[in-house]
Amino acid sequence: MIGLFIPIVVLGVILLGLAQRQGRLGRLSGAGGDQGPDPNAVAATPEQIRRRPPPVAEAVGYVGAVLAMVGVVQLVGRSWSSFEQPVRIGLLGGLAAALLVAGLLLRDEDEPAIWRLRGFVMLLSTAALAGCAGVVFVDSFEMTNESVTIGIGLVVAGYSALLWMLRDRPAQQATTFIGIVEAVAGTVALWDGAGAVGLSITALGGIWVFMNMRLGQHARSVSVQLGLIALLVGPATTFESFREVTPVIGLAVSIAVVVVGTRLDEFFFTGAGVLGIMGYLPFGIAQWFGDTLQVSGVMVVSGLMLLGAMLVIMRRRSTGPRTPGHHASGVPRA
Repeated sequence: MIGLFIPIVVLGVILLGLAQRQGRLGRLSGAGGDQGPDPNAVAATPEQIRRRPPPVAEAVGYVGAVLAMVGVVQLVGRSWSSFEQPVRIGLLGGLAAALLVAGLLLRDEDEPAIWRLRGFVMLLSTAALAGCAGVVFVDSFEMTNESVTIGIGLVVAGYSALLWMLRDRPAQQATTFIGIVEAVAGTVALWDGAGAVGLSITALGGIWVFMNMRLGQHARSVSVQLGLIALLVGPATTFESFREVTPVIGLAVSIAVVVVGTRLDEFFFTGAGVLGIMGYLPFGIAQWFGDTLQVSGVMVVSGLMLLGAMLVIMRRRSTGPRTPGHHASGVPRA
């Protein structure tokens, strides 16, 4: 059950972000204006819109890049075992450098398709550099598995952070965070097992979300989504070491996310926290009480009572005095 929870949380957080972003764009187009900063909005003139390539052309470009990469991997993979170490390092390092140069040549910041393509090319460059680092650490230094994980994580995080500074995102935000998590998890694994790794992932997720919000990242940005995923999934990975307290940790984290979402008036946070509660609460009940039906009955009654209390509070608030210049929804009047 806990193994199924992890992909559900990952998919759920991604879908929440996409759904809320789509809803926000729909409201803005209906209102005829913007009510706040949108990190994914790219201002464009009618002339720029007319000369943009069709989505099919962009999709064909991505497919072509993937096919070329797969072809190179297949061709090189057949003779990989016969290559000497310097040749392996040179191939992967050269591929990473070539992709970096290709990405840097895509400079049209006003064209979203080119902007996204550059991020994708840089992502492939990061993957090639990670492979090159792995060859160096394993073949040259003969490191252990944990040390290789730490080394690759540090290389990926540092390289991705550099590309992030060049305004390549959101793919670089993802690889920066993944590299940091990999390095920290590898370090903690040297000290303890899955429990410590899970707690470190949870802590990193919380720190990452806090830092990104403090630095002005939008609550629905890819970087914040990654932090929330780590924050909610981290407790589940402690199951092997802390079987009895895993649901407690997960519920505490999920409730904290709901509280933060309520305080910030961000449905994305609230929805992600509720998703965590929906996963950890049944798991905890099964862990603590087994198949006791009385507990399920109490949950149903309590849930309905809480839902009714929320509806009463919301109705009283909506019928109370309103702040001048604001709709009942809290959106400022034009």
